[in-house]
Amino acid sequence: MLDKITFLIISTLLLSSCANELDHKQEEPPSGVRILSESQVHISFTPNDSANSYQAIITWPEAQGTIRILENSKVLATLSGQFTSYSVPVQGGTEVSYLVEHLSTDNKIISSVQILGTVPKDLFWDKETTLEQDTIINAGRIYISKDAKILTKQFNLTIIADTIKAEGGLITNFADGESQKAIATNGLKGGNISISAQKASGNLAIEMRGQNGGEGKSAVMGAFGSTQQCFSGPGGNGGNSGELKIDIADGTTLALLVNRYVGMKGPNGGAPWSHGKDTITTGTCQTVKPQPGTDGTFGRVCIKLRSTDTFECR
Repeated sequence: MLDKITFLIISTLLLSSCANELDHKQEEPPSGVRILSESQVHISFTPNDSANSYQAIITWPEAQGTIRILENSKVLATLSGQFTSYSVPVQGGTEVSYLVEHLSTDNKIISSVQILGTVPKDLFWDKETTLEQDTIINAGRIYISKDAKILTKQFNLTIIADTIKAEGGLITNFADGESQKAIATNGLKGGNISISAQKASGNLAIEMRGQNGGEGKSAVMGAFGSTQQCFSGPGGNGGNSGELKIDIADGTTLALLVNRYVGMKGPNGGAPWSHGKDTITTGTCQTVKPQPGTDGTFGRVCIKLRSTDTFECR
């Protein structure tokens, strides 16, 4: 009798195990049932009120049976096929992966689709920041505080964002009056700036600047007893201001102030001691008065603050 009972228990367990395995195996769909395919399942992200807080929205068409959504093998939701979307909170800047399973009316998996996504990352500018290379920023939302000052120098800056919220910060190439420190060196051209966003609001100032040229070489003293006049060298040329392009789909609530400043030519060199030398400068006497350097030129600025507008350029 004991042997028969043991046999019955073992048989029952084996049958139960097989049934469980069948629950996780993909079955052939019943005739006439439309199954979900990879091209029908999509993911998108919408921002919440707080920074770096988003909702992942998974969508699919109406289906017969049941939809089951999993993350890391954990079931997040089991929904009737009449539902066509599911939302889950996610952190900005993270990678997400979900498995969407289509189950038949008897709970057999008839299709499964893995869907991947990258949640947008929000960016905060609240202090002085200086670029050290060409930079591309791709963000969900960008917050620019009144204390923010972004110096691009000679490097290009590209900003791509869903939303920009500015509270009076400044984006510029060089600080006001910044000059080349090297003697007789031309000022640098300001880097180009490109800003593209779906929506922008608040107050933002942008100054496109070229760097001022360096001071010219100092004059040298002529030979003792000579009446020959020696001239100082010319200052470096001023740098051109960079080019600016702003393309905002909805910038109707953005107060934007844009100015351009070319780099000014550097001053001619002074007397032999004008650079702080304790002794008389030695060198070849320049007997012909040099032509002064030249100021830089303005870079092109193009702005569009509504998707229905055309670019205004100058």
